[in-house]
Amino acid sequence: MKLSVFAILLVAFVAKEVASQACHMREIDLCMAIGMFHYQSNGVPEDEEKVEEFCETYKEVMGCMGNYSDKCLSPLQKELVGLFAGADEPATRLCTPGSEDRAKYLKHAACLAEAATNDEFKAAMRDLQVSLEKIFDVPFHDRLPGLCCGLKRFNYDIDANTERSCGARP
Repeated sequence: MKLSVFAILLVAFVAKEVASQACHMREIDLCMAIGMFHYQSNGVPEDEEKVEEFCETYKEVMGCMGNYSDKCLSPLQKELVGLFAGADEPATRLCTPGSEDRAKYLKHAACLAEAATNDEFKAAMRDLQVSLEKIFDVPFHDRLPGLCCGLKRFNYDIDANTERSCGARP
């Protein structure tokens, strides 16, 4: 009898541990690593073929994040994520073959790819990466402001670098 109770408790404990491991933050890290590895290997897409490769990876990352959200987020957390609904729309349009956004991008892709190889761009990428890593080292209430500051700084730096390298936006 003691052995059966012990076995049941052990199975319950293991099941609880397995379930909690399935929703660990490292799962998000793995999703993001897919995108970072692709970027580090391929850089900014400079032609139709590279855009397709980017889009395949983008869809894989978004699917990975969606699986995590479906499996691990509470209804309130899902509602918070929903506030950012549509944020992926520019990438979705870029990943639509024949779209106007893709045509506009490809028209400037060579210059954008070249601009992404300079030191200022690399510094902005490093700064963003550090910002994302630090998010998990600060108190919870400081995470969203920290993320916003890091993204805003990144957007400013990338826009300035692109304008210096490729001219003002049309």
